[in-house]
Amino acid sequence: VAWIKPDQVGDGWQCIYRKEDGDDRRFLAIGKDGASWGLWCGFGIAGKYVEFGAPYDREKLKDGKWHHVAVSFDGTHLRLFVDGRKIGEQKRPGALGSNGTARAYIGSYSGREEHFEGAVDELAVYAHGFGEEVIAAIASGDIEELLPNPVAHWMFDGTIENEATFMPEAAPNRVVLLGGTLISRMDKYGYFETAVTTRWPQHDISFRNLGWPADDVLGTARSEFGSAHNTRSWQPPKGQHGYGFEKLKAQLAEAQPSALIVGYGAEAAYADTEEKMKTFEASYRALIGELEKTGATIILMTPIHQYRHGKVIDDPSERNKRLDQAAKFILALAKERGHQGIHLKPSFLIGGDFTARESNPFLENGVHLNDRGYRGLARYLALELGVQSPSDWMRVIWKFPMHRAGRG
Repeated sequence: VAWIKPDQVGDGWQCIYRKEDGDDRRFLAIGKDGASWGLWCGFGIAGKYVEFGAPYDREKLKDGKWHHVAVSFDGTHLRLFVDGRKIGEQKRPGALGSNGTARAYIGSYSGREEHFEGAVDELAVYAHGFGEEVIAAIASGDIEELLPNPVAHWMFDGTIENEATFMPEAAPNRVVLLGGTLISRMDKYGYFETAVTTRWPQHDISFRNLGWPADDVLGTARSEFGSAHNTRSWQPPKGQHGYGFEKLKAQLAEAQPSALIVGYGAEAAYADTEEKMKTFEASYRALIGELEKTGATIILMTPIHQYRHGKVIDDPSERNKRLDQAAKFILALAKERGHQGIHLKPSFLIGGDFTARESNPFLENGVHLNDRGYRGLARYLALELGVQSPSDWMRVIWKFPMHRAGRG
């Protein structure tokens, strides 16, 4: 938030606040972009740099009076305000990037260009986004004494020093794993967690596994225990439709994730009608909508293929076609919503595609990964997420011989 009094309102950009940190840069400016003149902002959200602007009549800002401008982000929406009134809004779910130690510049872009032609006063940065009523109250001066302390505050009362007296506690790095059997069994094999903590030993990173055996995107299996009315079956009783999904949401709220790794989709193997597949896709989309409300970084994994396993698992080709359809949907949704998608294609495990073989050495029954399989999964996730280089991985996790490409 800031008070501004522009002397000029030309087409060129005039920075009010700008802090350059690569894709996590943050700025607030006035100026023209394309055909629109207005108020503009930029942030790193969900791992991507985003710019957003709202049109505003420049003539209203050149009246020689002070005007209050603000941008707010609440984890799902960016909103721009002038004089306490919202002038633009964009849905942009995700976590706000906070990397970098670049200097913050007031009234310019790095002190060299996009200078603000006029005056800036009472510029403050807060740790949380504010709603429309709070922004309006700030602009009118009604509740300033009740606001939380800013993390940065330039009052310009005879000094240009940052006068903030409060620094918020650093947000925890809490990685939450969410899904069905694939995720729940990761709790037994901690290879991925080892890779992450080895890569960043200086950071306080914690993990919470919210996987549930045989669970689906509706949280159906989570009804097994916990309902006071449910003593004979894992199915929720009549009148408690959606109980498992509500339980899933409550577990998420308690976990307070900063990053979510989602591993649902195995149930699509049995969606043997078009109606069942559409139900899966609609339910998965609804789940992601709920997850976006947490403001966490979201990573979507596709389900793994099924494989022949003696007489236990017959020809899985039709089920794998449906899993491929689900994977295509998940990756497309990840791209659409600005999340990272990780494709656990058949060759993601070292050793290649075992689809045509009678058994897969990475699975214990043709469906569930074994110890070796979870090492392979952790290796693949680490590399896809940029956690470790292949050489680092070999030293830290991969402890059994590799027999491809002449390596042993």
